[in-house]
Amino acid sequence: MSEAINRSLGITPSEQNLAILADKTFLNLWSYPNLYYKSSDTSPAQELCDLLVICGEHIIVFSDKHINFQIDKDIEIAWKRWYNRAVEHSKKQIIKAINRIKANPHNIFLDKECSKPFPLEIPKNAKIHGIAVALGAGEACKSFFGEGNGSLAISTYCHEYTPFVIGDIQDLRSSILIVTEEVAMFRSSAARALPLANFFANLEVRAV
Repeated sequence: MSEAINRSLGITPSEQNLAILADKTFLNLWSYPNLYYKSSDTSPAQELCDLLVICGEHIIVFSDKHINFQIDKDIEIAWKRWYNRAVEHSKKQIIKAINRIKANPHNIFLDKECSKPFPLEIPKNAKIHGIAVALGAGEACKSFFGEGNGSLAISTYCHEYTPFVIGDIQDLRSSILIVTEEVAMFRSSAARALPLANFFANLEVRAV
């Protein structure tokens, strides 16, 4: 008899919501929250990513950050702090996870004790995508623009510290998509309305 796979359900409230959303979107056989990585038998376990989804040759690495926007600070300072903690930290986590998946795919585990190996085979020529879920600035964004649903504006020409505008965070090694306050659209429009092949192709977009 095969052993049951006990997946994490997420640790923080936002990670738990992300796990539920992934189960409804990708099915729970493909999505695994809060995975861990161990580079050697003597090294400590480290969190790999907040959610990993595998579907055929495609892998999606999620980093979830809910950072409170400091509305009592100067807008330029508050935005810079939020951006660094929510977007830049997610980018670094995603890039590190992608490198580890490529280098040592058999060193991934379901639990912090690293007693339960990741049950799925990592494709040798996998196409790996990153999604940064950056939350916490929605209300401040709506107040700043005086309208909208809290999603950040998009401009490929903006500087990274332009308040409430996301520019190009493309890394030479990967493609990273940003999802902000309207994370529910991930299920209701992008993933549910498109065939999976088209959805994965759309991950080449830089930000939403």
